[in-house]
Amino acid sequence: MALAGSMAGGIAGFLGNPAELIMVRMQADKAKPEGRACFSSSLPSIRPSSSNARSLTLKCTLAVECSLRSHAHADDRTVQLQKLYPRSSSND
Repeated sequence: MALAGSMAGGIAGFLGNPAELIMVRMQADKAKPEGRACFSSSLPSIRPSSSNARSLTLKCTLAVECSLRSHAHADDRTVQLQKLYPRSSSND
């Protein structure tokens, strides 16, 4: 399950990064003074370089893997604590 989640995170990062890059460039272009805007097309932004794509995919994969592991650990710890300190069934 962790492998599938990590792969999904890597794919999502790889596919979502060009759209986020276009959004950031368009917003930055609006902040420039009149006459200095230079964003004319989004097509050059869509082609990520191979080194950027590799590092981005690795970063997203590791982020999802760490998130999955920390959630699994928290779930395991919660179950352990519930066994140690069960709730009483009475309505006091």
